[in-house]
Amino acid sequence: MRFLTAGMLALCFGGLLLAVDDDKSEGKARADQLKALRDEYTKANAEYQKALAQLRAKQASKALELAKAAPKDDVAFEALQYALQNATMNSPAREEATKLIREHHLTNPKIEPLIATLARKGREYDVQVLNELIAKNPSRSVKGIAAYTLAQAEKQEFEGPKIKDDALPAKRKAVIAAFEAVAKEYGDVQMKGFPRGKIADLAKKEIEAVRKSPLGQPVTEIEGEDIDGAKFKLSDYRGKVVMLDFWGHW
Repeated sequence: MRFLTAGMLALCFGGLLLAVDDDKSEGKARADQLKALRDEYTKANAEYQKALAQLRAKQASKALELAKAAPKDDVAFEALQYALQNATMNSPAREEATKLIREHHLTNPKIEPLIATLARKGREYDVQVLNELIAKNPSRSVKGIAAYTLAQAEKQEFEGPKIKDDALPAKRKAVIAAFEAVAKEYGDVQMKGFPRGKIADLAKKEIEAVRKSPLGQPVTEIEGEDIDGAKFKLSDYRGKVVMLDFWGHW
């Protein structure tokens, strides 16, 4: 009787193991199917993005050729806009489209949506083209947006790594003066891209941010104890290179 009971238990246990194995096998198969679905989408999307990039490059080149046929007319201006929209950064098509716009269309009031694109020169701003827009374009809106972008260029320089510490106070004043001037002259002009809003309101926020910036300002005093329990102040290390490591646990 004992042997019979033990045998029945073994059979039941074996059947249970087989059922568990079947469940695991079925689960793995479904997981593999799900992975295959995801992989299929990823591959198709990558192929789509590649094809789209190639198409946009071709479209930019063709639009550029249309513009070059008669670079001064309205069709050329629209074609150059389209070329800029589709050309990749730093591509020959983008550079040539920018050049043609600067040569023939800086006085076009419709250039407003292109200011942000024309103003970029790598990671910096093209100050020359912004000054040309202010000087040559008849649209007050274009002048205002270009002037605001120039102030942004001043701010970027203030916050950048190239400026020396002893030059920061004077640069801070220059940035504030630039935003104050553009707010006074073009305060009612509406920025329609990014940032969005009236120049007066946007300039006010930038001025506040520059005034509160810690750049060029003395560091707030910090007091504490070292690993040996000795008290110290951050100002004790004035003139030396100091690395502060803030950490905590909750």
